Amino acid sequence: MSHLNFIETIEEHALLNFTGRINILQGERRKFCGAIYLLSGDVVYSQYLGDVSKHSLYKVIVDDIKHGDLSFVPEPEVIDASMVIINITLEEIKSGARTYIENIQKLKKYKIPETLSLKVDKSIFDMNSLSYDEFHTLTLVSEFYKVSEVINNSDMEKTRILTSLISLREKKALRVSNRNSI
Repeated sequence: MSHLNFIETIEEHALLNFTGRINILQGERRKFCGAIYLLSGDVVYSQYLGDVSKHSLYKVIVDDIKHGDLSFVPEPEVIDASMVIINITLEEIKSGARTYIENIQKLKKYKIPETLSLKVDKSIFDMNSLSYDEFHTLTLVSEFYKVSEVINNSDMEKTRILTSLISLREKKALRVSNRNSI
């Protein structure tokens, strides 16, 4: 039996209009790490390593590429309407994964010291132009001034926070200082 990667597994089950869950198992001991739920071939719920969001899908893809020790076990199952928290197609997953991987590569170029102090500059940017992640990050910056504090007090993944900080800096919504306080 050949090993299918995550994208191939989702693709195969999307083509079959599969309804049920795909368990994500790691290593030889096949430790349970999460599950993806599909309804008629579309992903409607994703949980991986405690993260319940569409971003957890992208983390699975990256971990599968990076480590190659994940396996995916489908189980046909009735999906209750209360389980539907996202509705994402295979093409949307592929597009989102490309963006996620690009953001990781972009972050590797930036070495963001976690000791930097941040301050919101409300006078320059348009609040309507912010993504959900940028808005969430700004709310944290208004309460916690250091990059490390923003990361530690967020429920978002570190990659998403750092990507938002870079984007907010590019939009001139943040000022940065090496000082302990601003």
